Amino acid sequence: MRWTIAAVTLLAFLGWQAAGWAGDSDSRLKDLLQKAKRKGAKTATSPAAETPAASEVVAGEIHEDYNINAQYRGTVKKAFMDIGHCAVTFTTKPSGEFNVKVSGSVTDPENESHKYELQIDADYRQQGNRIDLLADRSKFNQEAERHRARVLKDIPFIYIAKFTPYPAVNKDTVWVLDSNEFNIKHTRTDEGGGELQVTITEHGGMIGKIFLETGEAVPHNIKKFRVVGTNDVVLSFVAPRYSAPGK
Repeated sequence: MRWTIAAVTLLAFLGWQAAGWAGDSDSRLKDLLQKAKRKGAKTATSPAAETPAASEVVAGEIHEDYNINAQYRGTVKKAFMDIGHCAVTFTTKPSGEFNVKVSGSVTDPENESHKYELQIDADYRQQGNRIDLLADRSKFNQEAERHRARVLKDIPFIYIAKFTPYPAVNKDTVWVLDSNEFNIKHTRTDEGGGELQVTITEHGGMIGKIFLETGEAVPHNIKKFRVVGTNDVVLSFVAPRYSAPGK
């Protein structure tokens, strides 16, 4: 078989092109591998891959029920068990916003014609240690109205306690709710088989307290929470499994 000059030239040209394409493929492959490595390095150190902050909990709703006890802590102390019930809904929204709904009623144990009824529905935004009230659609009947201000101060901190990781040690923290300062104290105790107590104080006086089960997972399980009302009355909202006398 005889090769013409044109054929030889064509084969030489095709060989050169193939080598060029192979070189380009190698170069592209190297570029892709380098880009993949750079992307992998960024992913490993990206803030999105780190443990979420307290305000970055997954959006959704949690529904809980509580039995209500009451204590009168005046000169003569009295305790009244299971005088009412309430349902609580915690709703987490994007961008640090959350909603708390509480629907409940309490019958005065010394005067059954008096009933305390409340329908709390409030939206908040958390930014660091600051909480802003965005909307309040709460309703209190005439009997419960006198406790309104105190109850609404405690409500957002119950959400914060439930959805915030435990501090490593006992700790006092200053929080601001609508320009008012509150001190939040976290204390680990051996009470009740071990629990974390979160105490809410304003101007040096306790206005509420939350008792959480042990366990680091968020959201925490609330054993009970207390609201210090007016006239030495303390209301305790107790999870059903802890609703034994004296809780």
